[in-house]
Amino acid sequence: MKEKNEEDADANCHVRKIEQLKLAGFDPFPAQRFSPSHTASDILALDEAGLGQGVEVSLAGRIRSIRSSGKLCFVDLYSAGTIIQLMINHSVCPDAAVILPLLRAGDFIGVHGSITRSKRGQLSINTSSLVVLGKSIIDLPLSRISKNRFQEFGGVSDTGILRRSRHLELLNNPEVRHRFIQRSHIVSSIRRFFDQRGFLEVDVPIITPYYGGAAARPFISHVNSVDQDWFLRISPELDLKRLLVGGFERVYCLGSNFRNEDIDKSHQPAFTMIEWYQAWSDYEEQLLLFEELVEKLAVDFCGSPIVPFRNKSVDFSRPWKRIRVIDAVASAIKIPAEEIERWASDDDGELAMKLLFEGNNLSWDVSIPFDWGMCVSILFEELAEEDLSWDPVFIMDHPQSISPLTKPHRDGKLLYSERFEPFAGGMEIGNAYSELNDPVLQRELLEGDTHHGYAVDQHFLDAMDAGMPQAGGVGLGVDRVIQILTNTPHIQDVILFPMTRRLDESK
Repeated sequence: MKEKNEEDADANCHVRKIEQLKLAGFDPFPAQRFSPSHTASDILALDEAGLGQGVEVSLAGRIRSIRSSGKLCFVDLYSAGTIIQLMINHSVCPDAAVILPLLRAGDFIGVHGSITRSKRGQLSINTSSLVVLGKSIIDLPLSRISKNRFQEFGGVSDTGILRRSRHLELLNNPEVRHRFIQRSHIVSSIRRFFDQRGFLEVDVPIITPYYGGAAARPFISHVNSVDQDWFLRISPELDLKRLLVGGFERVYCLGSNFRNEDIDKSHQPAFTMIEWYQAWSDYEEQLLLFEELVEKLAVDFCGSPIVPFRNKSVDFSRPWKRIRVIDAVASAIKIPAEEIERWASDDDGELAMKLLFEGNNLSWDVSIPFDWGMCVSILFEELAEEDLSWDPVFIMDHPQSISPLTKPHRDGKLLYSERFEPFAGGMEIGNAYSELNDPVLQRELLEGDTHHGYAVDQHFLDAMDAGMPQAGGVGLGVDRVIQILTNTPHIQDVILFPMTRRLDESK
């Protein structure tokens, strides 16, 4: 690996070549646009159809390599994800004799010529004219990286380097490029799914005076114009419900949310979600819509509802399994669900729960009042979640006390809410409710909430007072679903520019 002064010398060499091109009368950064007639993929398609020979084309791209053989040069040109060979004869393209010695891999050129084949039978462009369209000042395709940022590209093991240098990874790794093209197509397919069912896509604010709709720590920013601290949205839920109040019966928002929390294989502080809300619906209907959507994505993009993920397979075939939260906990701790439920009202329920926590090495916070629902939620997360099936499963009917935006369960017990969380591939991939639309109860639950730490959104509560229709609402983690569909173990590798630690250039 080169030291800093050697790399500086390389950069200076490239800068000198820029000046030499200018002195020779060739602008390396021309203002006039170059309009390609074809991409390399287009030319490959013409050739495969037997229609390419002799066709005049123009194309632009990055040089990947230059090989000289007397007056004949061969250039591998990278165009829109595909490489094609250029044959350049100095007698046919005299400018090339001056230009090519001043170009390196990574520089941009535009060429005109005709489709042909070399003597060895390789598909090529017999180039008649060439123009420089841009120059890099580091060597590309990447063979080395600077001391702080790069090393031999083929052997980079530091994933942080790769993610910070996504542009270089995209140039050098066709699988990565394909993954992000797939991501774009999957997101478009999700939008079509809802558009075709009469949902309206809407934009809601990214920065808001309140935060809510999820239990999460927000990013805080001071808004100078109003001299207040506002929040990057952790969920669009409350604004979407205000639209239900306003008369829109089917709405969705697909975009970024922000939570100032963990970075790991399935978490990023900035991530993509879709949330949708449907009037005159409930969580049972939305459960069916959720599994329909994800199964369709699997079939459309993987060719089957069964997809590989982390050396296992996930079968998205409907119907998905359903398990109540309390039943999952009961199975994990080997205590009947009915007995755990009695702890919610028995005088000795708190003691029984405390002993259970201590027996499983779970911390017990004596500073907060006993909350049976919160305890059940912790037991699920710590003891039951890791044993869930790799195939999709709906975890149903969460405790009411931790679900303040959700209707109490129709069974009338008041312990549970009408809520589900789908899990697949070892990850939660969504969250859904029969939405609470009782304005008095909603205000009481939010203003009395001790778990979520909301700065209560008065705009939302005021809208609720005007009356919200019965509705089902769902959030789906787009990045996590794409992880599974593209068999990508780490969420950072399905996000083009994930959050990574900033390099300290002074070190």
